[in-house]
Amino acid sequence: MRDHTGHLWVPDADGEVRLNSTGVRVDRDGNGMDRDWFGAADQAAVRDVFGFSGGASALRKAALDDVGLLDESLFMYYEDTELAWRLRRRGWRVEYAADAVVEHDHSASSGVQSDLFVFRNARNRLVVALWHAPWPTVVRAVVRTTARGLFGLRSGRTRREARLVLAALADVTGHLPAHLARRLRETRVASVPRSAVDPDA
Repeated sequence: MRDHTGHLWVPDADGEVRLNSTGVRVDRDGNGMDRDWFGAADQAAVRDVFGFSGGASALRKAALDDVGLLDESLFMYYEDTELAWRLRRRGWRVEYAADAVVEHDHSASSGVQSDLFVFRNARNRLVVALWHAPWPTVVRAVVRTTARGLFGLRSGRTRREARLVLAALADVTGHLPAHLARRLRETRVASVPRSAVDPDA
């Protein structure tokens, strides 16, 4: 497996333990990703984090009463990142608790190469960006997704994935009025501007 920087990691014979997540971060293209992915398990992580991992979290009832629960329309992938956006835009903080340890089988529900994963991951990344991120992030997310689909079709080795990514883009485009209406609703209820929340914008 590889970390977010592309470095290959192979577990040693002693059963070395690596981190799956110390929270979620969002980059300038709207990609949500596990912070400290495959980092050393004993490393010290910064306490404040953009969002929580849906694999292990404890949320205040008052916060959920304020912003609502996970959005079921996302079904799978990015639903924790979307809820983190709502929490942050209402002024709630998300913190990493180093003493809370959970074992997590990453992407066990679908596998990272399945059609379900590729489609939902691409679709939901765009949807969450449309609902919550500043416009420059939305534009970069759309450009990146389009390029991934078109270049994938041309390369031949990732045609299946490219078709799924383009299908995800078509799905989002087909429901664009509804997504823009949701963006407007989120703007009306937020107390923190998008630009103050997006960590990498």
